[in-house]
Amino acid sequence: HIFCQNNYEYALLQSCGIDQEKIINLPVGLHSNFLVKSESFKRLDHREFDVLFCLRYLNHNNHYSLRKRYNFIIQLSNLLSKSNLKVCIVGEGWSQIKSSLSKDVIVLNPPFKDYGLIYQNSKIYCNPSFVEGGPISLAEAFSSGCIICTTPVGLSFNLCIDDNLSYLIPF
Repeated sequence: HIFCQNNYEYALLQSCGIDQEKIINLPVGLHSNFLVKSESFKRLDHREFDVLFCLRYLNHNNHYSLRKRYNFIIQLSNLLSKSNLKVCIVGEGWSQIKSSLSKDVIVLNPPFKDYGLIYQNSKIYCNPSFVEGGPISLAEAFSSGCIICTTPVGLSFNLCIDDNLSYLIPF
């Protein structure tokens, strides 16, 4: 048997002639029971943050830094903030590089139990990573009714399909 993590890998394996019965599709543990019903979402025009990035900042791990594209996130956050958008970065470690960010970029590191409230108060979730297994933050943003802008990695192939609220962006 061959395990795959998303619809893209599944289709790729099928196109290579792998017998469909040998392919097991496990989209990183995502099940529709965990998603919030859309009628309970806060309206986008009533949400505080325009753009949300959610990831930890690890300055001692160069591979993680490249994979997550920290420099790009810093530049994009500053540019969006300069364009009068309210940008929020949520996650551990970002306060140590706050001086690299515009004074208007909001950096939060709340307890994990409060992340859902931030997603529910954000219009757009942005994930520019080069490589992801999930990310879990993508599923959390999706389940909170955020508009999704993500590179084509991990769960994005399962969640960002043929709708008006999710966009796959190029690397």
